[in-house]
Amino acid sequence: MKKKRKLILIIVSIILIVLLALLGIATTYKKKVENNKQDIVVNGQSLASIINDLGSIFIKQQPSEENGFSKDIYIKFKYNLYENGESKEKIYLNLINNIEKYIQSNVRLIDESRDIIIRVNYSKDDDYYYYTINGEEDYFKKHNSINTLNKNNKKNNNKEEIDLTVNSNFLKDIIKNDWSADSIDINEEYNTVNNYDEYFYEGIKIKKVMSKVFNIRFTNRYQHNVINGIKVGTSISDVIETLGEPTYQSENVIGYKNNSFYVFFSEDEISIFRVQKYDTEEFTELLEDYINNEINLKEFMNKLTYLWDDYSEYTYTASNLNIVYPLQGLKINMTSNNDTLGIQIYDNFDITPKIEKLIQDGKITAKFDKNIYFEEELNTLRLRDDLIYSAQLGRYVDNNPSNELKNQRFSELYWDVCKYNSNNDISSLIFLSINEDLPDIELNEDIYTYIWLNDYSIFYSIKNKGIYFYDLKTKEKRELITGDDDFYIKSYNNHILKYDEEIVEIDEE
Repeated sequence: MKKKRKLILIIVSIILIVLLALLGIATTYKKKVENNKQDIVVNGQSLASIINDLGSIFIKQQPSEENGFSKDIYIKFKYNLYENGESKEKIYLNLINNIEKYIQSNVRLIDESRDIIIRVNYSKDDDYYYYTINGEEDYFKKHNSINTLNKNNKKNNNKEEIDLTVNSNFLKDIIKNDWSADSIDINEEYNTVNNYDEYFYEGIKIKKVMSKVFNIRFTNRYQHNVINGIKVGTSISDVIETLGEPTYQSENVIGYKNNSFYVFFSEDEISIFRVQKYDTEEFTELLEDYINNEINLKEFMNKLTYLWDDYSEYTYTASNLNIVYPLQGLKINMTSNNDTLGIQIYDNFDITPKIEKLIQDGKITAKFDKNIYFEEELNTLRLRDDLIYSAQLGRYVDNNPSNELKNQRFSELYWDVCKYNSNNDISSLIFLSINEDLPDIELNEDIYTYIWLNDYSIFYSIKNKGIYFYDLKTKEKRELITGDDDFYIKSYNNHILKYDEEIVEIDEE
């Protein structure tokens, strides 16, 4: 009997030990699960609070089930990737950016309810991340393009055209002569500034692409009617009353189109862009050859610029390609050979079935909801404002290499501003009329240093070439000193010019 009782006690003890062990394991597992549901708190802030503050719902985090990733973070995203056809890219990128700032490791963001997995790869060395959505790179760029195509904006493009009556005799002659640059007949010397030939006193600026007029800008000095009895300076509300609701509109610019040109109205300019139809079949074949790796990027660009030489912008380096064809409705901006989504088709591109297929396959980008002419117009208007801002800033921040020039006087009639090339060297020097009472001037030279003499005159230097005098009023240029020196101008006072280690007396006359 005693043995039986002793055996029962042993069995009960074993059962108790097993139960306690299981309880310990269960408690440990529960703690582990609970810990996995919360992110580590750093400086009083948790991952859950970051996600919840941005409108999504944090569910849990756990060690990743996929090799190469540290965590799987389960989230109920605030929105689908698209809501009613509208991309939520900015919201998703903001969330990814904030999570990566906090975690700085490879993670997966998972929304099981929406079947979304975002894989984020982070490089600590570069402090840079890239992401895929459901295994797709450039997810939003591809799907934005496809959605744009499916909305069929391209096929509705012709509905934007309205009847426009040309009043300007100058514009009539240009159109009559098929926009030929040779047909320009203005009895005034022009200045070329920012790629526009400016006939200041006539109130006309002209941008040419190859041998034809691309853009005509009538300024407030042009006193004649331009379109439908409308002059420069006519209020936007009066333009709308005359022409109806605009096809293109921003805060300060409205635009319309007919079969010959686009016209844009702003506060003090009327801008006209030429329209031209192109056969895009040959381009489509060239594009397919490139996408199928039958030709490389260099061959593609050589053949493209041979096919169409009327681009408005062109930059090609080992790391970047940028070319713009406004007339065709094409922009290409790529940083590598496989960046084909940098090939962008706008609403005035004559689409082919093959191009449509490339868009549907996510090979190139459709921007049929954008107008390349309107973008060009807004960029042109923005450029002068940006240059003025830079020039005004330059009066307080010394951009000239010589500290001794800080106290030299500035012109009271012109703002001066430098444009820089990719090497951060001055590629040209622009003089903008402060009160717009004088023509703007641009010196397209590799200017090293310069200094004002008076409101109209400067000395400037070109490295290893010389120092020159220039008069903005008369456009007189005079060579003062030549040679192989740096020609680093330091100061000029009382006819004494200091440069490099030299001191010379200058006769301004």
